[in-house]
Amino acid sequence: ITGGTKGIGYGIAETLLKAGMKVAVSGRHKTDSVAAAHKLGPGDRVLGLGSDVTRPEDEVSAVSAILDKWGQLDVVIANAGVGIFNSVDQLSLEDWQKMVDTNLNGPFYTLKASLDALKHSKGYYITIASLAGTNFFASGSGYNATKFGLVGFTQAVMLDLRGYDIKVSTIMPGSVASHFNG
Repeated sequence: ITGGTKGIGYGIAETLLKAGMKVAVSGRHKTDSVAAAHKLGPGDRVLGLGSDVTRPEDEVSAVSAILDKWGQLDVVIANAGVGIFNSVDQLSLEDWQKMVDTNLNGPFYTLKASLDALKHSKGYYITIASLAGTNFFASGSGYNATKFGLVGFTQAVMLDLRGYDIKVSTIMPGSVASHFNG
């Protein structure tokens, strides 16, 4: 689970562990990921990984660590995301790029790093988009654009990967009380 150290990602990790699955959570900072993994449960069922989804090589390393520990990867949840909300005339180039890199490039890098393992397991690739991926709002131009793009990306990936028996879906939460929105 990318972005699995807090918020929706952490909640998904808790739920999957309760269902008996082994779970790896990643975040930009390894210390946060290790702390989240320790809080989630026993070390034989939880792995904390430092991985910045905007860096393809980090995602390759994360998948390698999972395969080294458990030998298989069945479910990938591309959850990492960032939202910077400002009127387009006030939105900086850096903020725009940060959202594109995290919300759109990140899920692509995660998929590319895990694709061979998912082909082998005939697993699941799930993106966490947002209702902002179909419903625009003021001060959301960057966030809306990346989440609209993520929805389209995931739908096309579903068509591309169905021949490998990889199941692909997106989840589009509405507002959730988490660190993301204060």
